[in-house]
Amino acid sequence: MVAAARPGAVNPHAAPLALLEAENYFHSGVQKALAHLSDFGVQADVYRLHSAPAHRAALAREEKMVKSMEEVARQARRELEGRKTAFLNHQNNAKARLRAAKVMERLHPYLEYEESRGENMWVPAQAKAYQQGQARKTSTRRLENKCKFCLDRGHFNWECEHTHILCQRAGGNICKVYPSHANVHIGMDTECPFNGRKIKDDKGKGVARKPSWGQDVSQERMM
Repeated sequence: MVAAARPGAVNPHAAPLALLEAENYFHSGVQKALAHLSDFGVQADVYRLHSAPAHRAALAREEKMVKSMEEVARQARRELEGRKTAFLNHQNNAKARLRAAKVMERLHPYLEYEESRGENMWVPAQAKAYQQGQARKTSTRRLENKCKFCLDRGHFNWECEHTHILCQRAGGNICKVYPSHANVHIGMDTECPFNGRKIKDDKGKGVARKPSWGQDVSQERMM
């Protein structure tokens, strides 16, 4: 319920609207005038003016509470940024120590050996790069990689579909592709001069060829 507009000219001698605000709401003359007017819409809006101080006080309390929560949030943000910085420093320090220890140079021959057996050394890195929108880095590595089997570029060793070209190039009398390679059967009867034949022991069973981990595997991985 609200006060309805009334047509007619404005009386310049009428009392100001401030007479109906909270400070004068209980003035006896104002109360009698409102009662004689018998307009419930007007009385409802006058009451809204009268209750304004209580609403302003409630809003002031809410403002104080919000400012307090904002300060708590700013403090939490400062602490979070400090933890993030400490985490990045921790990670960077660990990487620096690993670089100083030449860990990738020391792991290189073993990783190459595992890759030659068909293991994808880059699966975790590819997934992370994809999630971060950096899959193009993997594509660049793939384009620049020279396959040890077919000597072509554009794919990793474990992706090669013409692995037995290595058998043609390396010579000898056995197949040079590890049985665990995902595509070892592709071209075995057409590209491999030895039809996939491996070393045989004295019982006639196939023997897996792998290096001793205490030795350099850079030459053995090509076998």
